[in-house]
Amino acid sequence: MVYAGDLKSPIRKDVRVRVPPAPPAISKCVRAFFRPPFSTSLYEGWQFASVDGWTHRVDTTSRYTCSVFRQVVLVALALSASAACRDDVRTVADAGGGAGADATVPPEHASPTAAGVAYFADIGSGLTGPELVGALHRKLAADHVSLSFDALYDAYQALDQGREGCTGIYDFYSSKCWQPEQACGNYTREGDCFNREHSWPKSWWGGATAPNQHQDLVAVIPADGFVNNTRSQLPLGPVISATYTSSNGSKRGLCNVAGTEPGSACFEPPDALKGDFARIYFYMAVRYEGEFSCCAETAVNRADLVPWQETMLRDWHAIDPVDIAERNRNEDIFGIQRNRNPFVDYPTFVDRIDDF
Repeated sequence: MVYAGDLKSPIRKDVRVRVPPAPPAISKCVRAFFRPPFSTSLYEGWQFASVDGWTHRVDTTSRYTCSVFRQVVLVALALSASAACRDDVRTVADAGGGAGADATVPPEHASPTAAGVAYFADIGSGLTGPELVGALHRKLAADHVSLSFDALYDAYQALDQGREGCTGIYDFYSSKCWQPEQACGNYTREGDCFNREHSWPKSWWGGATAPNQHQDLVAVIPADGFVNNTRSQLPLGPVISATYTSSNGSKRGLCNVAGTEPGSACFEPPDALKGDFARIYFYMAVRYEGEFSCCAETAVNRADLVPWQETMLRDWHAIDPVDIAERNRNEDIFGIQRNRNPFVDYPTFVDRIDDF
């Protein structure tokens, strides 16, 4: 089977992508199909086809056809893509490729930094399951230098520099690039100001501000105040019938995932950040394992992810691999908070833990 890519931004014309014999580090513009194990039951209303163990999404706006003989993927999508995305596609297409190339290549995660390798060097390669969770928890907790909540504003200025062209404060919920003086404040619409968003809502642990979770730089992210308020305490999940879509594609709307109450709402981040949020949640589940005394929510029970949420986040982790921007953010957090997200440095840790 030809390795099938999924364009992050759709394009008007058909694009033929040839897979080279020695696969390059394919840009995040060209994405993998959902890797097994993948639960189609989580995505009600979508149609899927399976080829050689890989799951393909088929809907009214995209279709994928594979030619084994020519090792060509024809990706036909209805909407327009950015010039950058088209350039990424040409880069892969121009790389060449002949018959017989091994094209079933998963999306590549950015390699860990030297500091990341050194930090986790004492985590045994044979640890799995609860033993790995315990070892990571003890290390992350012992090394954690707690900031004040106000100090997050200064920390944000050191993170995500240059990410998507932003030289100010990068926003996870909108396309706005903020300046420090634009912290909220009052807001009436998107773009008014930014605030410190608990991506794992603080009500899910009961709202305590001590000792560390309230100001954990891994999980408390800069976000547009209006969009933050629009999300409120909603779980992450795929959205249909969006009632609000932000400028970076974040959505609030009807939750389209098995395991949630019928008619309930979810918040869906843009595709380019889904893996980032998944790895933040894996970090929270491990860092605060056994520390939260509250609460049983739709997506979590104390620091444990409920099954539907965990399954979905594993999918997001697979289809949105660690990129350089996320890796750099993890490195900068380490410089401030002195611990780091293990699932950014070592994405394979996710596969070694069977229950978050």
